[in-house]
Amino acid sequence: MKDKYGGFWLRQNPPFVDISYFCDTLFIRKLNAQKKRIDVMRNKYLRAISRKNQIKIGPTNGACAIVGASDVFTGGIDSFRLNVKTRSTKKTPVRVFEFVKDGIFTEIFSGFGKNLNRLCFTQDQIIRFVKDHAKWLRADGFGTFFLFKEKGKFFVARVLQIESGPRVNKIHMSCDYDVYAVNRHRFVIPQL
Repeated sequence: MKDKYGGFWLRQNPPFVDISYFCDTLFIRKLNAQKKRIDVMRNKYLRAISRKNQIKIGPTNGACAIVGASDVFTGGIDSFRLNVKTRSTKKTPVRVFEFVKDGIFTEIFSGFGKNLNRLCFTQDQIIRFVKDHAKWLRADGFGTFFLFKEKGKFFVARVLQIESGPRVNKIHMSCDYDVYAVNRHRFVIPQL
């Protein structure tokens, strides 16, 4: 119904507005914003299994390489051939994921939609994780995977927890290494 000034009657006489509607809307927006922050770590190949736990890799000085970590790994360190000192790092929060859909490394790590450089660990951080958080390694000889970069190339460190202790080997990221979900391998990713 138009009034004599050409506007609608409701504009001049707004109905009673329940303030709870606005409060509910703001609350829903806040929940959605929190959900978006949590969903940043979503990936169709992986399911987070450490959400409720605060896992942090302590600071490292970059002096250790996997090649020299025979006190941590019981075997496989010769496959690295990368005795490269890296940068020092601060305390790094991480998430542990379990593999739920078959894929190859390029698909899995690209599934986060982030620059791969942001998903990389240093060799020193991988050693520190294995020392400090061994309970998060996949047991029974199945792999826990870490992405790292050395000499401009991406690699994946596979840590196998077996009876004699953890073994490690290196897989080049570009190889089409099939990872099968039935084994429930684990992936450790820096929390973004």
